[in-house]
Amino acid sequence: MKTINYLILFILSVSVFSCKKGTEDPEPSSSAPKMALTIDGTAWSAQTFSATYRYGVIVIQGKTASGERIILRMKVVSGAETQMYQFAYDDDVSVGSYIVKDDEAEFATNKFDVSRPKPGTITYTKLDKTAKTVSGTFNVALKRTTDNSEKMIVGTFDNLVYDDKLVTVPTKSMTASVDGTLWLANSSVKAVSSTVTKTLEITGKASNGSSIVLTLPYKVLEGTHNIAKFGSKSAIYNPTTTTFLQGETGKITVTFHDPDAKIIKGTFSFLATDLSLPQKDITTGDFTTTY
Repeated sequence: MKTINYLILFILSVSVFSCKKGTEDPEPSSSAPKMALTIDGTAWSAQTFSATYRYGVIVIQGKTASGERIILRMKVVSGAETQMYQFAYDDDVSVGSYIVKDDEAEFATNKFDVSRPKPGTITYTKLDKTAKTVSGTFNVALKRTTDNSEKMIVGTFDNLVYDDKLVTVPTKSMTASVDGTLWLANSSVKAVSSTVTKTLEITGKASNGSSIVLTLPYKVLEGTHNIAKFGSKSAIYNPTTTTFLQGETGKITVTFHDPDAKIIKGTFSFLATDLSLPQKDITTGDFTTTY
Protein backbone atom coordinates (compact mmCIF):
# COMPACT_ATOMS: atom_id res chain seq x y z
CA MET A 1 0.00 0.00 0.00
CA LYS A 2 2.83 2.38 0.89
CA THR A 3 4.51 1.67 -2.45
CA ILE A 4 1.35 2.66 -4.34
CA ASN A 5 1.03 5.91 -2.32
CA TYR A 6 4.64 6.84 -3.01
CA LEU A 7 4.11 6.18 -6.70
CA ILE A 8 1.01 8.39 -6.79
CA LEU A 9 2.87 11.23 -5.01
CA PHE A 10 5.79 10.94 -7.44
CA ILE A 11 3.50 11.13 -10.49
CA LEU A 12 1.65 14.16 -9.04
CA SER A 13 4.89 15.99 -8.21
CA VAL A 14 6.27 15.44 -11.72
CA SER A 15 2.98 16.66 -13.21
CA VAL A 16 2.94 19.84 -11.07
CA PHE A 17 6.61 20.58 -11.84
CA SER A 18 6.01 20.13 -15.56
CA CYS A 19 3.03 22.52 -15.51
CA LYS A 20 4.92 25.08 -13.47
CA LYS A 21 7.95 24.85 -15.75
CA GLY A 22 5.75 25.42 -18.79
CA THR A 23 4.07 28.53 -17.38
CA GLU A 24 7.09 30.18 -15.77
CA ASP A 25 9.84 29.48 -18.29
CA PRO A 26 8.49 29.84 -21.83
CA GLU A 27 10.95 29.45 -24.63
CA PRO A 28 12.05 32.86 -25.95
CA SER A 29 10.45 33.76 -29.27
CA SER A 30 12.84 33.80 -32.21
CA SER A 31 10.85 36.71 -33.64
CA ALA A 32 11.29 38.92 -30.58
CA PRO A 33 13.01 42.23 -31.40
CA LYS A 34 16.61 42.41 -30.23
CA MET A 35 19.90 44.21 -30.81
CA ALA A 36 23.40 42.94 -30.05
CA LEU A 37 26.75 44.56 -30.70
CA THR A 38 30.34 44.99 -29.56
CA ILE A 39 32.44 48.14 -29.35
CA ASP A 40 36.13 47.36 -29.84
CA GLY A 41 35.33 43.75 -29.00
CA THR A 42 33.46 44.49 -25.76
CA ALA A 43 29.77 43.64 -25.53
CA TRP A 44 27.46 46.68 -25.47
CA SER A 45 23.89 46.22 -24.30
CA ALA A 46 21.07 48.52 -25.37
CA GLN A 47 18.36 49.02 -22.77
CA THR A 48 16.04 50.41 -25.46
CA PHE A 49 16.16 50.27 -29.24
CA SER A 50 14.00 51.56 -32.06
CA ALA A 51 13.79 52.00 -35.82
CA THR A 52 12.17 54.39 -38.29
CA TYR A 53 11.78 54.34 -42.05
CA ARG A 54 10.78 57.74 -43.39
CA TYR A 55 11.67 59.78 -46.48
CA GLY A 56 13.71 56.89 -47.84
CA VAL A 57 15.99 56.75 -44.78
CA ILE A 58 16.18 53.86 -42.30
CA VAL A 59 17.34 54.85 -38.81
CA ILE A 60 18.34 52.23 -36.22
CA GLN A 61 18.91 53.44 -32.64
CA GLY A 62 20.05 51.80 -29.41
CA LYS A 63 20.46 53.41 -25.99
CA THR A 64 21.94 52.18 -22.71
CA ALA A 65 20.67 52.94 -19.21
CA SER A 66 23.51 55.47 -18.79
CA GLY A 67 22.56 57.35 -21.96
CA GLU A 68 25.14 56.04 -24.45
CA ARG A 69 23.64 55.89 -27.94
CA ILE A 70 24.23 54.18 -31.26
CA ILE A 71 22.52 55.76 -34.29
CA LEU A 72 22.75 54.24 -37.77
CA ARG A 73 21.18 56.31 -40.58
CA MET A 74 21.15 55.07 -44.15
CA LYS A 75 19.37 56.34 -47.25
CA VAL A 76 18.14 53.26 -49.09
CA VAL A 77 16.72 52.42 -52.50
CA SER A 78 12.96 51.88 -52.36
CA GLY A 79 12.13 48.31 -53.34
CA ALA A 80 15.76 47.22 -52.98
CA GLU A 81 16.33 47.79 -49.27
CA THR A 82 17.56 44.28 -48.48
CA GLN A 83 21.15 44.62 -49.54
CA MET A 84 24.47 45.96 -48.27
CA TYR A 85 24.93 49.74 -48.10
CA GLN A 86 28.20 51.55 -47.49
CA PHE A 87 28.90 54.50 -45.21
CA ALA A 88 31.24 57.16 -46.58
CA TYR A 89 33.68 59.54 -44.92
CA ASP A 90 32.02 62.64 -46.45
CA ASP A 91 28.31 61.76 -46.14
CA ASP A 92 26.04 63.79 -43.85
CA VAL A 93 22.84 61.95 -44.76
CA SER A 94 23.90 58.31 -44.33
CA VAL A 95 26.01 58.26 -41.19
CA GLY A 96 26.71 56.07 -38.18
CA SER A 97 27.24 57.72 -34.78
CA TYR A 98 28.21 56.67 -31.26
CA ILE A 99 27.44 59.19 -28.50
CA VAL A 100 29.01 58.59 -25.09
CA LYS A 101 27.20 61.49 -23.40
CA ASP A 102 25.42 64.73 -24.22
CA ASP A 103 27.53 67.69 -25.34
CA GLU A 104 30.56 65.51 -25.92
CA ALA A 105 31.84 65.16 -29.47
CA GLU A 106 30.43 62.01 -31.03
CA PHE A 107 32.25 59.24 -32.86
CA ALA A 108 30.97 59.11 -36.44
CA THR A 109 31.63 57.47 -39.79
CA ASN A 110 31.91 60.86 -41.52
CA LYS A 111 34.72 62.21 -39.32
CA PHE A 112 37.44 60.50 -41.37
CA ASP A 113 39.27 62.06 -44.28
CA VAL A 114 39.89 60.57 -47.71
CA SER A 115 42.27 58.01 -46.16
CA ARG A 116 39.17 56.13 -44.96
CA PRO A 117 36.67 56.59 -47.81
CA LYS A 118 34.57 53.58 -46.79
CA PRO A 119 34.37 53.37 -43.00
CA GLY A 120 31.82 50.59 -42.87
CA THR A 121 28.68 48.89 -44.08
CA ILE A 122 25.15 48.05 -42.97
CA THR A 123 23.21 45.17 -44.51
CA TYR A 124 19.45 44.89 -44.25
CA THR A 125 18.72 41.17 -44.39
CA LYS A 126 14.95 41.52 -43.98
CA LEU A 127 12.43 44.32 -44.36
CA ASP A 128 8.84 43.23 -43.77
CA LYS A 129 6.63 46.11 -44.92
CA THR A 130 3.49 44.37 -43.66
CA ALA A 131 4.71 43.70 -40.11
CA LYS A 132 6.97 46.78 -40.34
CA THR A 133 10.03 45.01 -39.01
CA VAL A 134 13.65 45.24 -40.08
CA SER A 135 16.66 42.99 -39.47
CA GLY A 136 20.30 43.24 -40.44
CA THR A 137 23.98 43.46 -39.57
CA PHE A 138 26.55 46.25 -39.46
CA ASN A 139 30.30 46.73 -39.22
CA VAL A 140 31.50 50.32 -38.91
CA ALA A 141 34.57 52.33 -37.97
CA LEU A 142 33.91 55.67 -36.26
CA LYS A 143 36.20 58.57 -35.39
CA ARG A 144 36.06 61.47 -32.91
CA THR A 145 37.86 64.58 -34.15
CA THR A 146 38.51 66.13 -30.72
CA ASP A 147 41.11 63.49 -29.87
CA ASN A 148 41.37 61.48 -33.13
CA SER A 149 40.34 58.33 -31.30
CA GLU A 150 38.48 55.58 -33.15
CA LYS A 151 35.93 52.88 -32.36
CA MET A 152 35.03 49.70 -34.22
CA ILE A 153 31.40 48.65 -33.81
CA VAL A 154 30.04 45.31 -35.04
CA GLY A 155 26.51 44.11 -34.44
CA THR A 156 23.13 42.79 -35.46
CA PHE A 157 19.51 43.87 -35.11
CA ASP A 158 16.58 41.53 -35.49
CA ASN A 159 12.87 42.17 -35.99
CA LEU A 160 12.96 45.79 -34.84
CA VAL A 161 9.54 47.32 -35.37
CA TYR A 162 9.95 50.49 -37.40
CA ASP A 163 7.77 53.60 -37.42
CA ASP A 164 6.99 54.94 -40.89
CA LYS A 165 4.44 57.61 -39.99
CA LEU A 166 5.39 61.00 -41.38
CA VAL A 167 5.86 63.68 -38.75
CA THR A 168 3.10 66.29 -38.59
CA VAL A 169 4.40 69.74 -39.45
CA PRO A 170 4.18 71.73 -36.19
CA THR A 171 3.22 75.32 -35.54
CA LYS A 172 6.33 77.47 -35.22
CA SER A 173 6.81 79.06 -31.81
CA MET A 174 9.38 80.45 -29.38
CA THR A 175 8.83 81.63 -25.82
CA ALA A 176 11.11 82.51 -22.91
CA SER A 177 11.36 84.48 -19.70
CA VAL A 178 13.63 87.55 -19.77
CA ASP A 179 14.51 88.57 -16.21
CA GLY A 180 11.26 86.98 -15.08
CA THR A 181 9.05 88.64 -17.71
CA LEU A 182 7.34 86.60 -20.43
CA TRP A 183 8.92 87.01 -23.85
CA LEU A 184 7.03 85.80 -26.93
CA ALA A 185 8.20 85.59 -30.54
CA ASN A 186 4.86 86.85 -31.85
CA SER A 187 6.39 88.47 -34.93
CA SER A 188 8.14 85.47 -36.51
CA VAL A 189 10.07 82.25 -35.89
CA LYS A 190 12.34 80.84 -38.56
CA ALA A 191 15.33 78.55 -38.95
CA VAL A 192 18.02 78.41 -41.62
CA SER A 193 20.28 75.41 -42.22
CA SER A 194 23.59 76.07 -43.99
CA THR A 195 25.75 73.39 -45.55
CA VAL A 196 28.50 76.00 -45.95
CA THR A 197 28.85 77.00 -42.28
CA LYS A 198 27.35 73.65 -41.14
CA THR A 199 25.07 75.48 -38.71
CA LEU A 200 21.36 75.67 -38.00
CA GLU A 201 20.30 79.15 -36.91
CA ILE A 202 16.94 79.53 -35.14
CA THR A 203 15.58 83.08 -34.76
CA GLY A 204 12.53 84.29 -32.88
CA LYS A 205 11.38 87.90 -33.16
CA ALA A 206 8.99 89.77 -30.87
CA SER A 207 6.73 92.63 -31.96
CA ASN A 208 8.78 95.14 -29.91
CA GLY A 209 11.87 94.50 -32.06
CA SER A 210 13.72 92.21 -29.64
CA SER A 211 14.87 88.79 -30.74
CA ILE A 212 16.57 85.57 -29.63
CA VAL A 213 18.98 83.73 -31.91
CA LEU A 214 20.10 80.14 -31.22
CA THR A 215 22.87 78.53 -33.27
CA LEU A 216 23.51 74.79 -33.39
CA PRO A 217 25.36 72.36 -35.68
CA TYR A 218 23.09 71.71 -38.66
CA LYS A 219 23.02 67.95 -38.00
CA VAL A 220 22.69 68.39 -34.24
CA LEU A 221 21.65 65.31 -32.28
CA GLU A 222 19.00 65.21 -29.60
CA GLY A 223 20.40 65.96 -26.16
CA THR A 224 21.69 68.85 -24.04
CA HIS A 225 24.35 71.13 -25.51
CA ASN A 226 26.30 73.77 -23.59
CA ILE A 227 26.58 77.12 -25.33
CA ALA A 228 29.71 79.24 -25.66
CA LYS A 229 30.53 82.72 -26.95
CA PHE A 230 32.33 81.19 -29.90
CA GLY A 231 31.70 78.03 -31.85
CA SER A 232 28.73 76.23 -33.37
CA LYS A 233 26.61 76.27 -30.19
CA SER A 234 25.68 79.79 -29.16
CA ALA A 235 22.81 82.06 -28.13
CA ILE A 236 22.14 85.79 -28.47
CA TYR A 237 19.49 88.06 -27.00
CA ASN A 238 18.87 91.28 -28.95
CA PRO A 239 16.98 93.88 -26.83
CA THR A 240 16.58 96.01 -29.97
CA THR A 241 17.41 95.74 -33.65
CA THR A 242 20.73 97.53 -33.05
CA THR A 243 21.95 96.01 -29.77
CA PHE A 244 22.79 92.48 -28.77
CA LEU A 245 23.90 90.52 -25.73
CA GLN A 246 25.95 87.38 -26.20
CA GLY A 247 25.12 84.21 -24.31
CA GLU A 248 27.85 83.80 -21.68
CA THR A 249 26.76 80.51 -20.15
CA GLY A 250 23.74 78.30 -20.65
CA LYS A 251 22.41 75.33 -22.55
CA ILE A 252 20.18 74.31 -25.42
CA THR A 253 18.40 70.98 -25.14
CA VAL A 254 17.22 69.48 -28.41
CA THR A 255 14.22 67.33 -27.55
CA PHE A 256 13.36 66.37 -31.13
CA HIS A 257 15.19 66.69 -34.43
CA ASP A 258 14.17 65.04 -37.68
CA PRO A 259 16.65 66.19 -40.34
CA ASP A 260 14.60 64.45 -43.04
CA ALA A 261 11.34 66.17 -42.12
CA LYS A 262 13.40 69.28 -41.21
CA ILE A 263 11.69 69.77 -37.85
CA ILE A 264 13.45 70.70 -34.61
CA LYS A 265 12.16 71.29 -31.07
CA GLY A 266 13.87 72.10 -27.81
CA THR A 267 14.37 74.22 -24.72
CA PHE A 268 17.02 76.75 -23.72
CA SER A 269 18.32 79.01 -20.97
CA PHE A 270 21.34 81.32 -20.88
CA LEU A 271 22.85 84.41 -19.31
CA ALA A 272 23.24 87.18 -21.91
CA THR A 273 25.94 89.79 -21.29
CA ASP A 274 27.57 92.85 -22.86
CA LEU A 275 30.26 95.23 -21.62
CA SER A 276 28.02 98.30 -21.92
CA LEU A 277 24.54 96.88 -21.29
CA PRO A 278 22.87 95.27 -18.25
CA GLN A 279 22.96 91.47 -18.39
CA LYS A 280 19.77 89.55 -19.05
CA ASP A 281 18.78 86.19 -17.59
CA ILE A 282 16.96 84.14 -20.24
CA THR A 283 15.14 81.18 -18.69
CA THR A 284 12.38 78.62 -19.48
CA GLY A 285 12.97 79.02 -23.20
CA ASP A 286 11.08 76.78 -25.61
CA PHE A 287 11.10 76.55 -29.40
CA THR A 288 9.52 74.59 -32.22
CA THR A 289 10.28 75.29 -35.85
CA THR A 290 10.94 73.94 -39.33
CA TYR A 291 13.69 74.79 -41.80
